[in-house]
Amino acid sequence: MNNKITYFILALICLIVTIKGSTARSIPPLSDVSPLLQRRHEDDVCYDYIAAEAKFCGQVTGIMTFIQDDSADITFVNGLFSKGLDYPEKHQYNIVLKDCDGKIVKNLTKELCLKFVDGGTEPFSAYVEFDLFEFLSSYDNGMRKRQDGDVPNVGVYDGTTPVVSVNLDSVMPQD
Repeated sequence: MNNKITYFILALICLIVTIKGSTARSIPPLSDVSPLLQRRHEDDVCYDYIAAEAKFCGQVTGIMTFIQDDSADITFVNGLFSKGLDYPEKHQYNIVLKDCDGKIVKNLTKELCLKFVDGGTEPFSAYVEFDLFEFLSSYDNGMRKRQDGDVPNVGVYDGTTPVVSVNLDSVMPQD
């Protein structure tokens, strides 16, 4: 008889623990959730954005990405060069953006604060005052439209001498 009562009490305890455990895992109502965990949709503004990249393969090896949304004329730039920027104390390397005609539009060197190591750079990132949307788009307001094959690019210069130049390719569609 003692065995039957013991098994009955154990079964009852297991049942209570199971019920208590299943109700403890239920999702609390939003009012009980910490405000830090709640998603806020106060600003229902949707921004367009664009991302572009420049891949360096050859004499200089590295990658740079450019990201901007249309809320401001500020572009986030990040990247890394792994080889080809040897002897920075002898050379004055500059990272520049060039338009479709090959004209330098923006020198990014100061904003990127490059730190040279072992023929390349440490990873870098910076916010740069530059309108990537306008730079990559074709526009008619008195400026030349891009022709087939004319692509804005990123160049590495030693002082004023070009070292290498690669296309700046859009990786996110523009609307």
